[in-house]
Amino acid sequence: MNAKIKLLIVVMVTALMGLIAAAPMASAGPLGPGAPDLPSVNYYQTFTLFSARALTSSTSTTYTLSPTRFPQWTAADIFVTADVSGTDTLTATVQYSPDGSNWSNGTYTYVTFNSTGTATLNTGTYQLVLNSDTTSFMRVPMVGEYMRLKIDNGGAVTPTIKATFKR
Repeated sequence: MNAKIKLLIVVMVTALMGLIAAAPMASAGPLGPGAPDLPSVNYYQTFTLFSARALTSSTSTTYTLSPTRFPQWTAADIFVTADVSGTDTLTATVQYSPDGSNWSNGTYTYVTFNSTGTATLNTGTYQLVLNSDTTSFMRVPMVGEYMRLKIDNGGAVTPTIKATFKR
């Protein structure tokens, strides 16, 4: 093989490896899309945002401690435990506020690819839906200065919500 061709192959392979190494690796990971990366955690603290309390109305909305100011944290692991009666449901949605009075649902954007490689931009909401006796969690970024969870129940449920804040 000609020395120029060998050199060209080496240069092309090296350039390709450099592109692959430099490309950001986006992955949903075990926490799913929208979960913030936490390269290192130096401090954490767990708070109870909603103590176990029966919500018995057929459909209602209530909120966790409101407003809860957590500006010094980077992310939070939200744990929702629910005692759900029959086919009832509980939906817990993270909401953020800059001032404790104007609230917005927490959303994130992520990309999916179809079988032909076409990218689609999607929007999701930081939300857990529980329809059985279980505990589930999600990791969310801290945005603004205040955070709360909106609790929608479709029947008799008893939720407990805790958050482990991290920085």
